[in-house]
Amino acid sequence: MYDAEVAGIYESHYVEGQGKDYAAEAEGLTALVRSRAPRAASLLDVACGTGAHLAHLRRDFLRVAGVELSAPMREMAVARLPEVPVHAGDMRTFDLGATFDAVVCLFSSIGYLDGVDELRQAVARMAAHLAPGGVLVIEPWFTPEQWRDGHVSHTIAHADIRTIVRMGHSTRAGRVSRMHNHYLIGEPGRGVRHFRDEHTMTLFTTHEYEQAVAAAGLAGAEWRSGWSEGRNLLVATRSE
Repeated sequence: MYDAEVAGIYESHYVEGQGKDYAAEAEGLTALVRSRAPRAASLLDVACGTGAHLAHLRRDFLRVAGVELSAPMREMAVARLPEVPVHAGDMRTFDLGATFDAVVCLFSSIGYLDGVDELRQAVARMAAHLAPGGVLVIEPWFTPEQWRDGHVSHTIAHADIRTIVRMGHSTRAGRVSRMHNHYLIGEPGRGVRHFRDEHTMTLFTTHEYEQAVAAAGLAGAEWRSGWSEGRNLLVATRSE
């Protein structure tokens, strides 16, 4: 889960540092949803983070909402989108008492689940929030075959007056991947500060994702290419 320190630099790291384009991703996502449900008018973003995707998706859907477990991330989403409901919730157990024409879970948030049982629980909860004919879209984490054990990466982002440097080292133990990140934040007049964080994520196989979708009663599962970092999107539909 993201704490307040990481939440404060999260978007700058990915946008200014890695060139992530939330607007373009939201446009592509809308087109993907509408290719299966042309009249889709509502969307739920599970693990919505700071609301960066929702800020664009709300222009394409009449009703949008988010669910986020991390309090600092959710607070940022609420501040950004005061008119959008952003619920505190865990993707394994959330229950909003409402359904949507599309439910999405992006930016590999699904990888934070611990094992196949939790994966099935989360997908079942997402499916339960789909209206008949609704579309589920999941952006997976890396598969075991895609993972690069021992990889060292670095990103430099210049955001306003801040310079953000992240250097990370990736390791693996069986089906569990770990990202060990070090951050340097430099600001004029304040100097340079350092902190670190660690993320643990499960390397699910494509078959395990497909099985979770099937167990949730969804049909027409397929993988769509052209998404970020070589990770295709898994798309499925609830029957009418």
